[in-house]
Amino acid sequence: MKDKQPRSVIPYGKQFIDHDDLTNIQEALQEVFLTTGPRLRLFEEQFASKVGAKYAVAVSSGTAALHLSCLAAGLGKGDELITSPLTFAASANCALYCNAKPVFVDVTKDGLIDVDAIKTAINPNTKIIVPVHYMGLPCDMKKIQHLASFHNLTIIEDACHALGATYNDTTIGDCTYSDMTVFSFHPVKHITTGEGGIITTNSKKWYDVLCMLRHHGMTKDADLYEFEAHGPWYHEMQKMGFNYRLSDIHAALGTTQLQKLDQFLSRRHEIAKRYHDAFENRDEIKCIAKERVKENAFHLFVILLENNKIRKELYLFLREHKIYCQVHYIPVYWHPYYQRVGFAKGLCPTVENFYERCLSLPMYYSLSSEDQDFVIAKIIEFFDAKRGTPVKIVESNHIKKTETISFKHNNRNNNNNDTTKFDGKIALGTVQFGIDYGINNTRGKVPEEEVAKILSHAHENGVTILDTASAYGNSETLLGKHASSSLKIVTKLGKEDIISLDYAFDSSLARLQRQSVYACLFHHFDTFLAQPSFWETFLQWKQEGKVQKIGFSLYSPDELDYLLDNNVPFDIVQVPFSIFDQRFAPYFSLLQERGIEIHVRSVFLQGLFFKSPTTLPPFFDSVSDKIKAIQTLAREKNVPLATLCLSFALLHPSIDNVVIGVDSLSNLQQNLDWTSHLETIRTMQETLRSFACHNDQIILPTYWPPK
Repeated sequence: MKDKQPRSVIPYGKQFIDHDDLTNIQEALQEVFLTTGPRLRLFEEQFASKVGAKYAVAVSSGTAALHLSCLAAGLGKGDELITSPLTFAASANCALYCNAKPVFVDVTKDGLIDVDAIKTAINPNTKIIVPVHYMGLPCDMKKIQHLASFHNLTIIEDACHALGATYNDTTIGDCTYSDMTVFSFHPVKHITTGEGGIITTNSKKWYDVLCMLRHHGMTKDADLYEFEAHGPWYHEMQKMGFNYRLSDIHAALGTTQLQKLDQFLSRRHEIAKRYHDAFENRDEIKCIAKERVKENAFHLFVILLENNKIRKELYLFLREHKIYCQVHYIPVYWHPYYQRVGFAKGLCPTVENFYERCLSLPMYYSLSSEDQDFVIAKIIEFFDAKRGTPVKIVESNHIKKTETISFKHNNRNNNNNDTTKFDGKIALGTVQFGIDYGINNTRGKVPEEEVAKILSHAHENGVTILDTASAYGNSETLLGKHASSSLKIVTKLGKEDIISLDYAFDSSLARLQRQSVYACLFHHFDTFLAQPSFWETFLQWKQEGKVQKIGFSLYSPDELDYLLDNNVPFDIVQVPFSIFDQRFAPYFSLLQERGIEIHVRSVFLQGLFFKSPTTLPPFFDSVSDKIKAIQTLAREKNVPLATLCLSFALLHPSIDNVVIGVDSLSNLQQNLDWTSHLETIRTMQETLRSFACHNDQIILPTYWPPK
């Protein structure tokens, strides 16, 4: 993992839109019906089939779905609706919309509505129970159904969190234990239509009423007419309804999103398992209902803090590191509106205690393992600092391979004394041109005037490749303005580019002022893994001549194993490699045999080797002696430390290019002068290999503490 910090904010939830979604929306826009058309009916039919219900009625939001469900069930003035206050306000507001009264009851320790509390709250005015499947975890529907049946009550499941959840071998939404079930398609939900919702039911009577209510109370179904039709244009308004329709454009998005639901759910379960494993032995953190993970749809991943007094501090700490957690929820009756209409604090003690301790961690399909590791690391760092113990980070599940690394020259560089064989092996990294990067960087971004000088000097002194990425701020733009057209460019596309890969790549080319580039890489392996079909787009660019080589920027050897095991046809790979980080070295010979170009980065480990061990944070105590020894070795041999670090990679016979970032012209010149110490450094290779570090906390800067 190359970066100390994630390149962008990590939210608690986020939609995933791919090429299929965009294509379906574009096709919908070109059709005759933009609303009340065939795409809406198709989406409803497919959704009903997916959850196992007879009918589905799509509407403009989850809130609209709750409102219409209550109206269809006949909720009105003087009636009461029982629900949980640990929810979004709409679960209760739907009662108020119908001039009825919401009745809040307490929850269990897992945040689900308490059946005993429901039983106590039932009275002659009770008409509807709205159990909320909080987080995606189903309530005890069998017991709730028993209560409702005994008292002749309607059950409307609030499953806005629970698409894909199961209960007693049934699917939430099939209405086995309820009359209607409501879902939301807000962007942070499992699937999205932008805004939208849907109601499922097995009752034809309710289906007909719901269809009417969402369309101004009107119907064109002749079987439902109250009066005689005047002609084929005839329709009737039979109820006071609303315009709660979902357009065919939104339905088009919903249809392709629904096709990915199983894929989305599988990834959410993987993320949940990683959280569970990471926090298993942390007394400060409780994960909810771990024994029910198979049933859970994991819309949210909520942890409970043992010490409720530090939640705000943890929330702000994570936010400083661009991790945007959330709290779900403020008890509904705590809001000013509900306070004004007579609800008082203290009504539901378990809910209030839950609220004061809960925190929702990032949980969404495109959350990369790298970013999740960063979230976990920061949470553990926070708690370890609180109890005054050394930071303990859960290590990533990287494969461990050992092999003696030979630095004997192969046929690529078979003359140990011919330094010209190494000319052009340095590739210039340009991240410092666009963003403030590196633990040893006190200057910030390189000024544009100096960028131009660096690029000119690099070109004049044998550098042939520039390494950049769409995520490197305005780096591509600067290269387009100042880089010689004869320099080869390697660029990378990231997670933020996948909404439209073609558009993102064409935008990169425009910024670079090129018709083509030497190579284009996936910046994050998780992006490829989530949507392997994107590789076809890369192959198409290669066929079109927009790029010569395509490949991957990798962070861990298990990612490379996947590519090799699945025979993915890539031409180029970029991996971290340094005196400390030698994890990929055992693969280099194999990659070379297959004709795959090898680029390495992070040879300076973001400047860690240049820091004084005495000024490093305690986090680095485990390697401070090694850093000191490397620095001493460089002084004793009269070799610049940067040259020592760089040469360790440059002298490896299988490596084609070493990507280095510079923050000044003098810094570049020093690195280009490395060959003057070539023979001295050759004799030091065995010693340098002995400094290999196997602690992911150190060699993966994403775990490091902030500057």
